[in-house]
Amino acid sequence: MHKLSFRKVLLSARTEYVRWLVDPRMIIIVVMLVFVYSFAISPLQAAAEEMGVKINALEPFIAVANSGLIMMIVPLVFLTLVSDFPKTDNNTFLSISRTGRINWVLSQILLMVMMIITYLALIFVMSVLPCIGKCFWGNEWSDAATKYTTVFPDRAGDFVSELLPENLYNQLTIFHAAAESYLLIALYLFLLGMILLTACLFKIKVIGMVIAGGIVSIGAGLCSVYSEAMWLFPMANSIIWVHYTRYFSIPVKTMVFSYAYLCIGAVGLMIVSVLKVRNYSYDTTLTIDN
Repeated sequence: MHKLSFRKVLLSARTEYVRWLVDPRMIIIVVMLVFVYSFAISPLQAAAEEMGVKINALEPFIAVANSGLIMMIVPLVFLTLVSDFPKTDNNTFLSISRTGRINWVLSQILLMVMMIITYLALIFVMSVLPCIGKCFWGNEWSDAATKYTTVFPDRAGDFVSELLPENLYNQLTIFHAAAESYLLIALYLFLLGMILLTACLFKIKVIGMVIAGGIVSIGAGLCSVYSEAMWLFPMANSIIWVHYTRYFSIPVKTMVFSYAYLCIGAVGLMIVSVLKVRNYSYDTTLTIDN
C-alpha cells in the first residue's frame, strides 16, 4: 500500500505536463488565437482608434471571456488538447504501480490544474500583447467601451458595441471583471476535466468526452437564445455579463450561485474519482490507449 506522497504526485504531474506541452496538438491554440484576435481584439482596437482614444489593457481579455461564440470555442479547443486525459497506456500502468493509486489520481488532478492555468495564461497574454503601446493600465473602463454608442449613436447594437456590454462596465470595475472572468472560466474547464477523469475510472472514457462536448454545445445553444435553462449548464455560469442587467444592481443570477454550481460539481467529481481509484484494478480494467 503506497502512502500519500506529495513528491510523487508532483513528479508524476510534471512528467505528464511536459509531454502535454510538446504535443503537436498545441498548434491548435495558435489557430484559435488568430481567430480570437480577428473576431474580438482587432475590432475593439479599431473602435478605439476611430474614437482617438486608448483601450484598457484588460478589455480585450474581458471581451474574449464574455463572447458567446468564443466561450464555446475555448472549452472545445481545450477538450481537443486534453482528449487523451488521463493518459492510460502501458507507461501509465508502470507509473501507477510505482506511485500508487491515490497518488496517481491526485497527480492527474494537479495536472489538469496546470494545463488549465497554462491554457488561460496563453489566452490572456495573447489578448494583451497586441495592445501594447495602444492601451493604458488602470481600474477604469476606456471611453471606447463606455462611450462608443454615445459618439456613434447610429451604431448602437452593432457587433463592436456589444463586445463589452453595459452589463459589464455599469456593474463591475475592470479589475473585478478580469479576475472573475479568469477564475470562472478556469472552474468551467476544471469541471470538464473532472468529467473526463471520472469517466476514465468508470471505463467510459469515450462517453465522458461526448458528455463534456455535449455540455459545452448545449450550454452554448441555450446561452444564444438566453433561455432560463442555460443556468443548468456551466457556460452561462462562467460568463459574467449574463449575471447582470444593463442598469439595475440586482443580479439576474447571483455570482454565489455560479461559484457554488461550478465548485460543487468539480469537487464532487474529484471526490468520486479519489474513492473510485482506491479499489481500482487498473491492470485488468483500464482501457489502454493505442
